[in-house]
Amino acid sequence: MRIRSILGRIARSRVTPRPLRERFERWRWSRSAARLLGVPRSPTTFNEKTRYKMAHDLRPLLTTLSDKVAAREYVARIIGPAVLPELYLVTREPAAVRRETLPRDVAVKVAHGSGGVVLVSGSAPVDNRLREPPVGWTRFLVHPESVDWDVLRALLADWLSRPYKPDTHWPNSRIVPQILAEELVYEDGAIARDFKLFTFHGRVRVIVVDTNRFSGHVRTLYTPEWERLAFELKFPAGPDVERPALLREMVDVAERLAGGLDFLRVDLYVPGDRLVVGELTSFHGAGTEEFRPASWDAWLGSFWTIPRRYRRPLTPFASSRER
Repeated sequence: MRIRSILGRIARSRVTPRPLRERFERWRWSRSAARLLGVPRSPTTFNEKTRYKMAHDLRPLLTTLSDKVAAREYVARIIGPAVLPELYLVTREPAAVRRETLPRDVAVKVAHGSGGVVLVSGSAPVDNRLREPPVGWTRFLVHPESVDWDVLRALLADWLSRPYKPDTHWPNSRIVPQILAEELVYEDGAIARDFKLFTFHGRVRVIVVDTNRFSGHVRTLYTPEWERLAFELKFPAGPDVERPALLREMVDVAERLAGGLDFLRVDLYVPGDRLVVGELTSFHGAGTEEFRPASWDAWLGSFWTIPRRYRRPLTPFASSRER
């Protein structure tokens, strides 16, 4: 142990060339994260491969995809700005979030969080209320007439003060905490259903449809050809969903955004004849999602070939903190 400790100090010291120091730090971090996440040596299921990716994929692009502000730039560059929800505000100051400067219906969130979202919607029950922090990475749905803006700003301040630790959420730990306010996308007078397209090696394999996310959340799963799949993923199965008229365009957009990546979940909204890109996710459910029956975890994982080694740059990690 003493020899290993001495070698570790040498590897981190200035006498070691910088590229080798960085490689050592990546190896040390990945080894620690794999232990914390319980990553097997030979992952086979979707959840196991997700945790493996969380521990070993340290490419700077994953920070861009996780950053809700930078991800907009990524989508605009690849697809174009027309597929993005309208952006009303980006700020690091909770005091800048005010009723008089934002639309009546709006989505307010923090750029680095998985959660930490307030949807202000005229379709929300008027008795819904925000809760005083701390509340963790909670999602709220509240009516415009019921918003306590002081509580909203306090929530945002609390979320901004909660940077992720790099132990298990390395990409999020590199993001500058910011607030953004975006268009709240509607479909037939209600908050739009969420279509989550699971892409493996640039191909959509499963489409998850989330309905009633804030009240009686149900989830329906389909193939890219819109054949219903007979399993549940965390939430109860919902009723059949009509095949989207823009299904081909949805698949095309997701596959273009996921090009060159072993896995990416692309969230889309389809209000009428419009296509809107929501979030991009590299680690669905943090590798802990419940499959019912459990055998479907291995089925979904079969589409995913984990690289023997994720290619990592030798230069320092790029991140939104360094842009």
